Amino acid sequence: MIRIEELHFTYDDTFGLHDVNLEIESAEVVTLLGPNGSGKTTLLKCIYGILKPNSGCIYLDGKKLYEFTQSELAKTIGGVPQDHYLTFPYKVIDIVVIGRTPYLNIFSSPSQQDYKNAEKILDALGILWLKDRPYTQVSGGERQLVFISRALMQNPKVLLLDEPITHLDLKNRVKVLSAVKRVAMENKLTVLMTLHEPNDAIIFSDKIALMKEGRIVDYGRPNTVVNEENLQKMYDMSFRILRQDNAKVVMYQA
Repeated sequence: MIRIEELHFTYDDTFGLHDVNLEIESAEVVTLLGPNGSGKTTLLKCIYGILKPNSGCIYLDGKKLYEFTQSELAKTIGGVPQDHYLTFPYKVIDIVVIGRTPYLNIFSSPSQQDYKNAEKILDALGILWLKDRPYTQVSGGERQLVFISRALMQNPKVLLLDEPITHLDLKNRVKVLSAVKRVAMENKLTVLMTLHEPNDAIIFSDKIALMKEGRIVDYGRPNTVVNEENLQKMYDMSFRILRQDNAKVVMYQA
C-alpha cells in the first residue's frame, strides 16, 4: 500500500530524514515510535504531500506520490494533525461533514446522505451523542475522535495520525487507540501513526518502525522490534521489559 524508497529530506541544511525505506501493507496499523525530533512528523508530512523530499520516492498502491492530483490525494489519504486550532463553535456533525470537501465542487454543498454517513461514522466511534454539541465544548479525547471521524468522511485508503493521544489521560488514550484499531480492521484501512509511549505502540500496532535522528532504526512486529537494546539505543537510557502472558510491559530505569 505504501512504499518508501531512499527518502531524504532536510530543513534548510539541518537534519530531517535520511535514507528512509519502509513498506506498509494494506490494512496494517503501523506506528512510528521514537523520541522528540526523530523525524516522525516530518515523515508523515512527506507522505501527506505537505513537504517535498530532496530525493527518494513514495509510492501509494504502486503509483508515485507526485503523480497524484491534489483531489486524488485528498480522497486517498486522510490526516489528523497533532494540534487543532478551531475557535468558532461549529457543531461536531458539521466538523465531520467537512471531510466530504474533496468530493464537492465550488457550486455544491454536503447532501443529506453526507450527514447520514457522518452520523454512522460518529456512531461507529461511539460519539454520536456529541453530534449537535459545539466542537469547543468537547473533551480532548472526544476532540481527537471527532477529527478522526472527519478524516474517515474522506473515505480514504490511508489514515495518518500525528500523536493522536497527546495530552490525554490513560482512559482516553485507550479509548482513542482502541477506536483507531477497530475502525482500521472493519474498513481494511491502512493506518500510520506517531507515538511516544512504547507500551501503547506494542498494544495497538501490527508493526512498529523505530526512529531516531531521521532514520529507521528497526522495523517489524512489536514483540520483535521493541526490546531493551533498541529502546536504549533510541532514548539513551536504560529499560527493562517485563513479560506476562506473551505481552510486554516496558519499565524505565534512571
